[in-house]
Amino acid sequence: MKRAAMLWLAVLSALPAVAQQMTPADQPLVAGRERPLPDPDTRSGWIRVEVAVLTDDASTTLASERWEATPSVRYPAQWRWLTDLEEQASLKAQFPGANIDVDERGSITVTLPPPAPSVTEDLTDGAAAIGPDGEPLVLDPTIDPMTGRPSATPSSNAVPLESLGAAKKSTAEEEEDWLAPFAEETSLTEAAARLEAGMQTAVAENVAVNEPEPPAPPPEPIAFLSRPTNMLEDGLNALRRQRGEGAAIRAAWVQPPGASNLPIVLDRSGDELLWPKVQGFVELRRGSDLRVGINFWLNTMGEYLPQGFAMDPPPRAAKRIAVLEPDPEPLLGTELGVGVDLAVAPSLQVPKQTDRPATSQSGNEAVAFIDPETGRQKLGNRQNDADTTMDGDSWPYRHLIAVADTRSVPENGVRYFDHPALQVLVTWRELTWGEVWSLGEADAEKTAELMPPDPSADDSEPASVVPPSMRERF
Repeated sequence: MKRAAMLWLAVLSALPAVAQQMTPADQPLVAGRERPLPDPDTRSGWIRVEVAVLTDDASTTLASERWEATPSVRYPAQWRWLTDLEEQASLKAQFPGANIDVDERGSITVTLPPPAPSVTEDLTDGAAAIGPDGEPLVLDPTIDPMTGRPSATPSSNAVPLESLGAAKKSTAEEEEDWLAPFAEETSLTEAAARLEAGMQTAVAENVAVNEPEPPAPPPEPIAFLSRPTNMLEDGLNALRRQRGEGAAIRAAWVQPPGASNLPIVLDRSGDELLWPKVQGFVELRRGSDLRVGINFWLNTMGEYLPQGFAMDPPPRAAKRIAVLEPDPEPLLGTELGVGVDLAVAPSLQVPKQTDRPATSQSGNEAVAFIDPETGRQKLGNRQNDADTTMDGDSWPYRHLIAVADTRSVPENGVRYFDHPALQVLVTWRELTWGEVWSLGEADAEKTAELMPPDPSADDSEPASVVPPSMRERF
């Protein structure tokens, strides 16, 4: 322990000291439209934070202390997670065509696309179709599929719905005479003056419209995106060589000056099948100085406890990834108020949605259930869908050791939270505007590389088509 502390004192002395005060949290993030961009070398208010959690669960270390028998730990009521672009790209590959939505707290919602229709129709010959039961289905082109009744007009004569309400084009004779306002003028000079004034106004408006827009400011980085630890890396490598193991948790991110002080959960116990060795979160409070609160606990096998001792397992973190099944689509024609006789038109029935096998990030099988908050069908892990806590039998440990503390952290310094079993290292520094813009461009390039836009996606909606039997209603 002493060797680790002395090593971090050496790392701390090697870091440059900064005498400047922290940029206020309410400083604007970028220059306004009328203001020029700030100098790239000035301080931006964005800060980079790095955290590492080291563990010492050697039997001699744990047996040398007296620990609380039944410590109480919990997650905060409000929290956020760090996001991961590689994870989002993996979800897009796992669920092709799904909509991946990441909210401001880092929660991920995967909305699956609607299933492909199970009925295939060949309208050229009217005889190639397969019903939901797999049996051949003969389609009669003279039968209106919306009502199931004979139709006198073939369905190929359908017209776009948008064209029904279109106004009739006026002819040249019906066009309004643009010289009519000048016919009543008593003076042709006044009429010419009014015409010239109108032309000048049109030219001025055209110049205003064609005025070049000011250049857009450089992109900003993605706040609370998981990044590699750079400032702590040298010290962590030295500790790994000395102790033979690395950090149980290492995290780094950047955040803007106006970010809310929500605790950041640094474990993924809500989405992983195996129980993590270290759980917990950190909380930053930014004012005249930066204060960091830590709350971590180490799950142990409890060899230092009497035989037969057992405690309740700790809670797991909330689930970050939610997979939602699409809402059932209505039958064709119901949105227009037309009933459908399914006995006559069985091909219009919506195929029943079956459970699709899905795996979470840890490869855990997912099942469908109803989300009580949204009322929508949702996929979740069998192990976690009942409660955020697990059964005692599934917790592979017997005891836990918790550490909680809050201290101020100087800029470019390393705050070392010393503890026999858990050691936490925190450092931070404020970025310049040049560093902020450089990170923003790198994030934009990485996002385009991992999640390129789908060229086959078409945002335009197809024109609606009205069956011939319904044209008289419009």
